[in-house]
Amino acid sequence: MICVTNQAATDALLASPGVAAALAGKTLVQLSTVSPAQSRALGAWASSNATGYLDGTILGYPSDVIGGRCTVVYSGPKDRYDDGVRAFAAMGGNPKHAGETIGAAPAFARAINSYSFAGWLAFFHGAAICHKSGFPIELYVETAAAMLPSREGAMRLFGRHMAARDYSQHQAALALYSAAYDHVAEMSAELGVDTDFPKAVAGYYHRAIEAGHGGEALSALFELLVAGKA
Repeated sequence: MICVTNQAATDALLASPGVAAALAGKTLVQLSTVSPAQSRALGAWASSNATGYLDGTILGYPSDVIGGRCTVVYSGPKDRYDDGVRAFAAMGGNPKHAGETIGAAPAFARAINSYSFAGWLAFFHGAAICHKSGFPIELYVETAAAMLPSREGAMRLFGRHMAARDYSQHQAALALYSAAYDHVAEMSAELGVDTDFPKAVAGYYHRAIEAGHGGEALSALFELLVAGKA
């Protein structure tokens, strides 16, 4: 198992005298931060060296790994994953296999980061509105945290929508969300809170409505993202 800074550090280690020969017949597990393309290249190198290969991505902090609360997602041949799953379980406590495609695990990491990092920005933006409005940030945090169980339910519902590409079942149409979020952008401007973020989000809602998704579930925004911007 290799977990270093990046692909360059990985390449330097593998180029060290005797390393390639020592890896032959074993399975190399890449846990460093690399791109899917870099992972595929390393997988090809491993194959040419008679070495098995899995890539993985660590979704957590060092304390999560130590505490057995960390999810580590792996991709590559399932038999190689099954052979090492006991060792993987010891590293974080929650290993998952994302499929046989080399590079799937690094791609999965970017998908999780897209949701997580942008979600934190939204959380901080809400806190900025509270700060400028004189509303206690502590109460904002407690209220947002109490809403997490319902957000999990919504996430699973939206996931079913996206998987089926069917957004007809909902309790509130996308157009309703859009109208409500327009007030976020307006208030941000009034309070002097940075408006780049809410304007960008509102822009997606408006584009979705223009594309005919206004009467569908909020998850119809997925169609806008998948299609890309013309």
